[in-house]
Amino acid sequence: TYGIYPVQSSGVLIERVEATGIDDAGIYAGQCEDVIVRDSVVYGNVLGIELENTVGGEVYNNHAYDNTLGILIVLLPNLTSKMSTDTLIYDNLIEDNNHVNFASMGVARVAPKGTGMLILASDNNVVTGNTFRNNDSVGVAIFSLTRSGTYEEDQIDVGPLPEGNWIHGNI
Repeated sequence: TYGIYPVQSSGVLIERVEATGIDDAGIYAGQCEDVIVRDSVVYGNVLGIELENTVGGEVYNNHAYDNTLGILIVLLPNLTSKMSTDTLIYDNLIEDNNHVNFASMGVARVAPKGTGMLILASDNNVVTGNTFRNNDSVGVAIFSLTRSGTYEEDQIDVGPLPEGNWIHGNI
């Protein structure tokens, strides 16, 4: 289901990884602190790179292509960690993420085809210096958990609104 999969960890470094053919996330870090994902290539996955309920991420110098969704920064309810905040995403090439969604379960099954990057309910992230190219739906999208179509309001035990995100200086 996942390629690289650190969970509830701190001081994580994921570098020079190639992940393909994964029916969820090629590179995933969940409920972690201080995660760096760099110099990696993800393609042919449902989700290229996913940081879920993670604090203090840095995602740079990666190539995400031919996934359903290139990069996902997300805050999900009903997990131990109740925060997703302060991730810096820069100097990535995010292109041609138009792969058919082949996820069989989980949040990945609702990932929208043709999305370069999705910030879902996560706060205080900076997206800068990236190149978004040929993603059929959108380069960068920011959504509330209540608008994602995945959760009803009474199922959410985290702040559902993405706040304080800064998207600038991308191509």
